[in-house]
Amino acid sequence: MMDPAIFRANRIAPLARIEDIVYNLHPRGTAGSERVTGRLQPPFRDNVELPAACRGIEIHYTAPSFASPQKVRFQTLLDAEDLGWSEVDNRRVAYFDELRPGRHVFRVRAANDDGVWNESSATLAFTVLPFFWQTGWFRGLGLVAICGAALAWVYRLKTSLDRRHAAQENITRQLILSQENERHRVASELHDGLGQNLLLMKNRLRMLAEKVTPEISKPLLEISAFTSQAIAEVRSISHALRPSALEQVGLTKAIEWMVDQIAQTSTAKYSSELENIDGVLKPDMEINLYRIAQEALNNVIKHSQATEVIVQVGREPEAVVVSVYDNGRGFEMKSTHRNGNIHTGIGLYNMAERAKVLGGRLEIRSNAGSGTRLTLHVPIQEGSA
Repeated sequence: MMDPAIFRANRIAPLARIEDIVYNLHPRGTAGSERVTGRLQPPFRDNVELPAACRGIEIHYTAPSFASPQKVRFQTLLDAEDLGWSEVDNRRVAYFDELRPGRHVFRVRAANDDGVWNESSATLAFTVLPFFWQTGWFRGLGLVAICGAALAWVYRLKTSLDRRHAAQENITRQLILSQENERHRVASELHDGLGQNLLLMKNRLRMLAEKVTPEISKPLLEISAFTSQAIAEVRSISHALRPSALEQVGLTKAIEWMVDQIAQTSTAKYSSELENIDGVLKPDMEINLYRIAQEALNNVIKHSQATEVIVQVGREPEAVVVSVYDNGRGFEMKSTHRNGNIHTGIGLYNMAERAKVLGGRLEIRSNAGSGTRLTLHVPIQEGSA
């Protein structure tokens, strides 16, 4: 029997407390069924450390109450989860499997048989220690090792490419040097061999024409004139193969003479603005620079249909700059580059290769209908000037 008049609701909420921690260890190298159990009991430190081999953790808790203890209910919370407090009814143990290494905070609170919750919760802070390969320093070392391996691979690749590029440049340099030597040999043969023989033939014909009758003398003099023309052509070819002006008057005058010679045989207006660059470059560099200027002017004659051509040679503090401009028909630049190398036309290719040998930079700016400007930058090496 009970008297409802004296019935009172239970306003006293039980206070939760954590009794102990049980953890299971699975050491590496042991069978899956083998495990070691550890237990920690109060008083707990501010931060309880659990070994790295933890695979299962049990946290036992209770809430002492003298009024219907079997009706005490609990709520748990781990690491302030977004889902909030978890209802576990009257269960007095929390199970956690495979917790990530690091610090965790477990909270538990209780309610009495009338559903009055105690806002004060029991709190346990614990840390699952990481294996060495899970630590920040190990990951940092791993990242450094990966970056180091990547850098080593890139360096090795770059070194290999640099060596290959240097080998290719050396082959190109040797080919150009061999070509210049062969030109020099052929020019000498033409000048000293064929040229001298033609000159002797011319002189003999003139001497013979003076001793014979006028009827015979006339064709002999005509043959002598043809021989003179052949001698001039041989000299022109010899000069093109090996410009003697480079050795006789220097690079600056040689370029000026070349421009004047072309201007005399062209309807276009040629002008030159030349600074003295004699002795600035080594002799083998001078011949390559001269050949680039020569090839640029040949391209103007063959393809540009220009009415005005300007050749500029200047000296900057660290480079010699040669520029050839024409107001001709130009061309589309999109077809003149591949992998950074000029390749349209053998002339442009040869100029680009010679520019590489010089260690310089060749720039070509052109558009259809608006002319072309070719600019060569050749660095001045120490000891060249």
